[in-house]
Amino acid sequence: MENDESKLEIARQYFEKALEINKTAYSGYLRRLSASANNFGIILKDQGNLERARRFFRRALAIDELAYGTRHPEVAMDITNLGFLLKDQGNLAQAQIYFERALKINEAAYGLEHPNVAGVVNSLGIVLKEQGEIASAKAHFARALQIFRRFLGDKHPSTVAVKNNINSL
Repeated sequence: MENDESKLEIARQYFEKALEINKTAYSGYLRRLSASANNFGIILKDQGNLERARRFFRRALAIDELAYGTRHPEVAMDITNLGFLLKDQGNLAQAQIYFERALKINEAAYGLEHPNVAGVVNSLGIVLKEQGEIASAKAHFARALQIFRRFLGDKHPSTVAVKNNINSL
């Protein structure tokens, strides 16, 4: 049975191959390139190759900003990925800035109560908790929980994850 590390390596190889194919086949179709860059960045991040992952996340962000403008939900997703990367690198202040930017974009696109908004609110809560801002983290978790409960119910994994975040305070 393959271990998680070898599975990640296999996935990385496939995403790298897909990225190369997309560069050739879809050079005029930016969104495909962005998705491939983002997916490859996720695999690299999961493998612990954070600097290389950062380059691919930044590439995806640049492509999506060019294709959609700076206030599009696709851009918010790219910014969120960079926020998670910065958090993993221990750069909590910068991660907070990225999550706050993604939150503003998602709120403008979806309204104040949407699961995509709740996901970023929860991520921001995690960063705030790690910075020792417990009251603010609790408020963010409570907001995310309310939204997830409304849209997804109490048993959905996202709702359960936020409940666990609240219980960890």
